[in-house]
This record gives sequence, structure tokens and C-alpha cells, in this order.
Amino acid sequence: MRKLYYTLVLLFPYYLFSQVGFGTTTLNDDSAIEIGTNTSTKGLLLTRINLVDCATASPLTAHEQGMIVYNLATNGSGALSVTPGFYYNNGNMWIRLDTNPTKIGDIKYSYAISDHSGWYLLNGRAIASLPTNVQNVANGLGMTSNIPDATNRILKAKGAEALYSTGGSNTIVLSQTQLPNVNFTGTTSSDGDHSHNFDDRYHSTDEDLNLVTSLLGILAGIGLNILNTNVGDKDEVTNTDTSSIEGAHTHTATVNSGGSGNSLPEISNYKLNAFVYLGR
Repeated sequence: MRKLYYTLVLLFPYYLFSQVGFGTTTLNDDSAIEIGTNTSTKGLLLTRINLVDCATASPLTAHEQGMIVYNLATNGSGALSVTPGFYYNNGNMWIRLDTNPTKIGDIKYSYAISDHSGWYLLNGRAIASLPTNVQNVANGLGMTSNIPDATNRILKAKGAEALYSTGGSNTIVLSQTQLPNVNFTGTTSSDGDHSHNFDDRYHSTDEDLNLVTSLLGILAGIGLNILNTNVGDKDEVTNTDTSSIEGAHTHTATVNSGGSGNSLPEISNYKLNAFVYLGR
């Protein structure tokens, strides 16, 4: 019985110190450490250090998963830069604690001109140029050799098209089939007055019509015209002639197109840079 008594004494201190409380006597059963206070004017002050950048453990000797600090410095550049705020360590790098629920693959427009805080400019660069951990994220999103290039493009939700495929053009060229189906009517100008000369070789021989007119006096009018068509050279000949070219002229025509001369519409726009969130 005495031996059992000592065993209980040894276990009792262990139970007392399995939880640590500061400023409170009522500890939550699920807490290892609990900080309480009897005043509403006090807070918890965590370790404050100056980080070099997200990839560097310093001033720690090595990255330690689960470590939380408050960074005081503004250091580094690009996506690995750090600014004052809370950071936690995932075992490989420092990650800022943000209230913004940004997710991998999110897209945003910004006045920023370069990568920042895990956001990468969509400029078509090679994925191999990105940090190693970011390359893995980009590949996981389905990007292959390059990230998309959003320069001079608008974003469109995909339908049956493949993800990351491009389409459209910055210029519009109308084909004949795209022209309006209309009929045009009009009248040409009267500036085409002209004449042509023609040499009738069949009647080139001088003709004596006295005999004809005396014998056919009663038919002087109508008969003369009939016989005259067969007077001339005794042999029938065939000639090909060309009229003179004094008839050069122009005509102008004016028709109403029915339009009002308005330009093709273009969506009003404001230029910004597009970024994708690939994490740090």
C-alpha cells in the first residue's frame, strides 16, 4: 500500500503541469498554453525580427515549419519580397499571413508593373524562369512551357475551347460575304456626247443615176432608194473596217449607299496589367 501511494504522488505533478496558463486559472481542456488577463488593455506580443526575404531563413538558422514571427523589415524584391507583418514558416520559406483569401490561379488587374507578393505578370515568359516552387504550381494549373500572355487581350470565360487557348484579332477585315445585301440604282451623267466616222467601201465608186431615174421616173423616190443599195462596184466584196477613235469620253455615276458613314464600334477601355497568383 505504501508503494502505491508514492506512485500516485509522482503522477500528480505531471497532471498539474500538462497545461500552462498565464493570467488565468481556468484553462481550456484542449489548450497546451493559454494566456488570459484581467484587463482589456493588454495584448500578446510575439517575436519581432527582420526577415531578409521569403526564401531566406535568416535571422533563424534554418526554416522551421510552424514558426510564427512578426517581420519589421521591408526587404527583398519581386515575389520573394517581405514587408512588415505576420509571417509563418512552412518548412521551406516564409509566407505572409494575409486576411485576403487569395487562391492559386486567381487573376487580377493592377497598376503594378512587375511580380509582387506571389502575383506574376501575365507576359508570356518561360515557366523555367520562375522560382522552382512556382514552376510546380504553374505546371499544376496546366501551363506548359510559358505562362499566358495577356498583352493587348481581354479575358473570356471558356466554353468548348481548350483552356489557355487564344482567339480573335486586333483588326477587322470585311469580306464580300459580310457586306450588306443591298441594291444600288442610279443614272450616269450626260457628258458622253461624241461621234464616229465610217468609210463605206462598198459604195466607193462614182455612180451615174441619170439612167435609172429616167427609166424609173415614176419610182424616183422609193425605187431610187431600192436600186441605190445595189449600185457601185460590179463585184460584191466583203470588207472589215474600224471606226475612228474620236469618241473617247467618260461617264460618272452617283448612287446612294444608304449608310451614314459611322465608324465600327470599339469597346471603351482602360489599360492595366494582368496578373495570376501562383503563390510564393
